[in-house]
This record gives sequence, C-alpha cells and structure tokens, in this order.
Amino acid sequence: MLKRSAEFISDALPGTQKYTPVDTHTGLRTQICGTFAGIMPKSLVIGALSGLLVSDIKHFVLAYNSSNSLHAPINDGRSIIRPRNKSAIHRNFTVAVPKKHFTLHDTRKWRATSELHEDSQAEKTGRYGVNGATVTTTSDMEERREQTLTVAGEETLNTEDFRPKKFPFDYGFQAKFLRKGPSVPQNVFKLALENFGREWRALRRSYLYGELKDIEPTKIDGGLVEITALYAGRAFVLFLRGFDKFLQLYDGLPELKPENLELEREQEELRKALSTLTLSNEAVWERERSRPPVEAPWWILGPYNLLCVMLDVIFKDRPIQRFWFLETVARMPYFSYISMLHLYETLGWWRVGAEVRKVHFAEEWNEMHHLKIMESLGGDLRWADRFFGQHAAFFYYWILNLMFLVSPKVAYNFSELIEMHAVDTYGQFVDENEELLKHLPPSPVAVAYYESEDLYMYDEFQTSRLPETRRPKINSLYDVFSAICGDELEHVKTMAACQRMDAVVISPHRVKVPK
Repeated sequence: MLKRSAEFISDALPGTQKYTPVDTHTGLRTQICGTFAGIMPKSLVIGALSGLLVSDIKHFVLAYNSSNSLHAPINDGRSIIRPRNKSAIHRNFTVAVPKKHFTLHDTRKWRATSELHEDSQAEKTGRYGVNGATVTTTSDMEERREQTLTVAGEETLNTEDFRPKKFPFDYGFQAKFLRKGPSVPQNVFKLALENFGREWRALRRSYLYGELKDIEPTKIDGGLVEITALYAGRAFVLFLRGFDKFLQLYDGLPELKPENLELEREQEELRKALSTLTLSNEAVWERERSRPPVEAPWWILGPYNLLCVMLDVIFKDRPIQRFWFLETVARMPYFSYISMLHLYETLGWWRVGAEVRKVHFAEEWNEMHHLKIMESLGGDLRWADRFFGQHAAFFYYWILNLMFLVSPKVAYNFSELIEMHAVDTYGQFVDENEELLKHLPPSPVAVAYYESEDLYMYDEFQTSRLPETRRPKINSLYDVFSAICGDELEHVKTMAACQRMDAVVISPHRVKVPK
C-alpha cells in the first residue's frame, strides 16, 4: 500500500522525484521519503495528507498484527509480537487483552472446556484400567460433555477467545552454576570445596545484608513464645553482623559485598507478583480433614503430623519456598526404594520388583522437574532454606532405608501420607491464588517438561492410567501448579498400589490396548 501511494503521488505531480521500486526495507523507506520530500515544497497540503495516509496505514498494520500474532518475551527482556507470518517481527508492542475476557463467568467456562480436553484424551482408554484402577468410560464422558457444553444457557467458549497465551518467562532465579559445565562432575573433594566456598559466602551475605523486618507484637498470632523467638532471632543476627565486622578489622576476614543483580523491568515486576502469593495453613488442614483419610498406624501419623506443623511454622507466608522444600525431600523415597530393591537383587533375595524400580525412577524424574520449577521461581534463594532442605533430605533417605528394611509397606504408607499432603497443599495454593496465577507466565523449565516431545517418563510413573491419556497444557503458572497437583495425586495412587502385597505393579507401557 505504501508503494502504491508513492507511485500515485509521484505520477500526479510533475517535477517530483520519480519513485523506483526496491527490494530491501531500508531502500523502500528511502525512496518513499525522497518522493514525499520532493512534494512538500510544492504542495504542503498534499504532503500533509500523505502523512496522514501513512499514519493510517501504520495503525492498520499494527491492528492487523495484534489480532494475528502471539505475545512472547525475548532474551533481552523486552516484549515482542511474533506474527503468524514469521517474515517480520515488531518489537516493544504488547497485546492488549480486553477486561471482559477475565470475568468469573468466563473462568467457569474455561474450566469446563479444560475438563472436556482431558476427557477427550481419556476416551481412548475404553472400559479398563491399569494396576487395579478404573478409567472413566466413554459413555460417562459423553454425559459430562453434554452437561458442560452449556453454561448458563450459552455455548462454551473456546479458551483462546478469552484466555491469552502466556509465553515462558525467565524470572532470573535459578543459580547459574546449576546450568553449566560437563555432564560428569569432578571428584568429591573438588565439588565439596567449591560448594563450601559458595555456601560460606552465601551464609555471610544472609546475615550481613539480609532484611530485618520490624517486629509488631500486636500482629503476631503465636503468643509469647513466637514473640520471644522473633526477638531472639533478631538479636542473634545482629550479633553475627557485629562479630563479622570485628573479624574483618582484626583477623583479616575478607570483606564481602552484596550481590548486585541486574534485572529487567519485567523480571522485577513478576518477582513482586510472586512475593504476593499466599497459602493458608488452616485451609490446608481443613482440606485434609474434609477428604477420606489415609489409613496409617499412630506411630506413623505422629511423625507425619509433627513434620506438617514444622513446615507451617518455618515456611509461614512463604509458599514457593515451602514447595521447594517439599520437592527436595519428595525425591528421597524413590531413590531409597530403588537402592533397597537393587540391593535385594544383588544379594539374590528378590527380583520380582525389577519393574517397580523403573516406575520409581520415573517418579523421581518427575519430582526432580518439580524441584527445578521451584528453583526457577526462587524457592532456594535463601541460604537457610537450602541448608535445612538439603540436610533434611539426606537424613530422610537413611531413615527410609531403615523403614524399608523393617517393612516396605510401612515405608510406602509414609510416602503416601506425604504425597497426599502435597496434593492438599498444592490444591489449596491453586484455589487461593487462582486469579493471580492465571496472569503470571510459566517458567521455561515447566514448559520444556510438560510440553516436551518425549513424555515417555511422564507416562511411566502414572500407573493408574494408560500412556498418553494425560497431557497438561501450560499457558500460565496456574496451569503449572495444577499439573504438579495432578502429578502428586498420581504418586499417591502408585504408593497405594505398592502397598498391596498380593499384586504386581507393572509399567503402564506394558498394558496392551485391545483394538
């Protein structure tokens, strides 16, 4: 359109510079500008009208691209528009989503449509299950489809009509040393020295430059005990600061400066949004009481309840850090079960459970990616959280080995309790922060895992369903945490199946689907 406008004007006015077509965008702009420059001295009015024409055409192009493009971040943190036609990219332009697209009524419609998608994936299972589990039949799903096709007398809208695609965004949290280097590590002495130096500097920074919040006794619910603990902790941090300064002056301790992180504006804004996420401990306990309980002996329920109370106190108002701790510890049971089953095989005592090791490895692989997602959201940022979580996982591993030696059923029972607690915690977190989570983009780690082309390991640990019947779609952090909650429920089912001493747990990929 710009070419035609320039040709028309240059032909209509004699004495102007003749427009010559060119191939490159730069040459096109030069020729057009030259044409209009020749016109301006002779006819200011026509030149002004031409400028308005170009402006109208520009607005038309932007409006067209905004309706036929996808919003995405790039490496330098700015926003771009990725047109469906990849021949051009326009920077610094963000798609505006109408406010009406985020009404409560539309949210219900989206959830109904999402359920239909899962049902369509499960239709291929027919009327049979895996490892004793029952799969929803096709007739049941058709009935659900009829119920969810109409909401308040209107047809269900397509999710793309009112829910924008959130492209992966790097929040800038995950430590760089975890993402570089060879596949095989160095010897244990080199690794230990490097880690000790890194954590020693992190420990000093934690008390030298950590924020000390004001203590307001009137807003503390824990009573005198919690108030005393807060003041004692504050005094201890101040003592460490003074002692560190003393060692710097008189004992040659190197001075340590704070880390200056260079963040993009989008990263700062999204980090602030993450800090506003909440998790009600009371609501988690209420959710646990409202569901059917996991049957366990009192001497297993006692340590379990103590652990839950400890998490409530340590990670109060810090849900992402709590999830990071849970995922760090949650990997240990499967590592322990693999170790013990491998030991029994090596000694020639037991080999029937060889396939269970494969399932447990897939479970550990799933928990590892949950952990990486929490790291990408800043769950391991504090030195104290890392120290507590990593050492708790180490001792938990050996405790589970001892439990498995005494009774594998008891070990699986305790893991079922922990995984069910994770289901309750993630479920409450998703419901409590639904609106905010739907507006936050997923981290690249989450998208790379859940939307990978190779999901064999993802299907392997879900022993209650057939492969390829569960495929979460990741458009926002709401989808990420909903998918994690669903994963934890699949772990619960697998742990329950492992407690049946009269059954054999097999890989879902071994189940043959009748044609």
